[in-house]
Amino acid sequence: MRLSCVQNRNIQMSWRMSSAKQKGFTLVELLVVIAIIAILMALSLGVISKVYLAIDEMRTGSDIEKLSESCNLFKSTFGRYPPSKIILCENPAHYSWLITNGTNGLSQIATYSSEYLSNVFPGSLTTGNHIDWTGLLPGLNTTPTSSGTPTPGPSNGSRFFVLEGHECLVFFLGGIRPNSGSGPRSLAGFNTDKSRPCVMSTGQRLGPFYEFDAGRLKDTTNPFSLGQFQAYDDHYGKPYAYFAARTPGMNNYIHPGCPLLVGQPALTIQHMSDCYTLTLNYVPLWKNVVVNPPLPPTGITYHKADTYQIVSAGKDKLYGCGGRWNQADPETSDFMYMNWPTPSVAATPIEDRQYVYDNITNVSNGRVVPK
Repeated sequence: MRLSCVQNRNIQMSWRMSSAKQKGFTLVELLVVIAIIAILMALSLGVISKVYLAIDEMRTGSDIEKLSESCNLFKSTFGRYPPSKIILCENPAHYSWLITNGTNGLSQIATYSSEYLSNVFPGSLTTGNHIDWTGLLPGLNTTPTSSGTPTPGPSNGSRFFVLEGHECLVFFLGGIRPNSGSGPRSLAGFNTDKSRPCVMSTGQRLGPFYEFDAGRLKDTTNPFSLGQFQAYDDHYGKPYAYFAARTPGMNNYIHPGCPLLVGQPALTIQHMSDCYTLTLNYVPLWKNVVVNPPLPPTGITYHKADTYQIVSAGKDKLYGCGGRWNQADPETSDFMYMNWPTPSVAATPIEDRQYVYDNITNVSNGRVVPK
């Protein structure tokens, strides 16, 4: 049977329309495909985010390891680890004044500082000349000392600077930061003549002991260092905190929550604490040997008790408040050491403890509380 032209055309059009329908997607199918693509993208972004997080953690951990090596190198050169609290007087004669007349904890810090500097830089406090700790006033190094009252104000030659841990880490590992005209002030180590540590010379120098990334060196906001010193940011953009034992083997870190400072005026606590302006409430970690009752002051055992602690605030950029870390059961750790003498896990909000969980340190395999 023959088909007419019209019939043949209709059959061809019907076949083409049927084929087009078979080749196309329904709205439901399109939505399913879009949903699958969205899920795959979300999974990929999650994986990428975790990769970046892991990279930042590894880079920060590597920083801390290298900073630790540099602290050891500093000790091999000067006989002591870098301090984490120190007073730098431009006029060495002013240490005696501060020891006798210093208030708000300055007397104790001045005593420790003069002893430390006399050991690390023998003869530096008895040369009869001022010391240019900032690198901006080299003429001070040849100016004879005189009596008088030290002041933290702008009077060159009679100033004193109170450095905290994060500033000490950069200053002692990096050295003097001289004025280099219009260019950046690079860290230049110390003079090989330890009695004149801040005198610049073209010869060989002691340090720098660490190769700081200039882009991560930032001026600090510590009002008692007068904006003349720097801290070193981790890979999250927050400075590394640094706490050193005052005397090896004595477990005598100074921090806001220690029994020595309980009940003291706020300014005394601020002066005596190693990283107060950086962390506001952070204290070093100490091992919790006995959970109940709380440890007495004589029972405190710090991690790295004979050396130092270097701490990155981690991804959340929060250091937490430090305190007792229970190695046997990390989740029961009590980080609210500020409520001494009766710290308790129940009194510590979970978020305060969680602030510490992502901190990266040179203690406990790099973690305060293992993942």
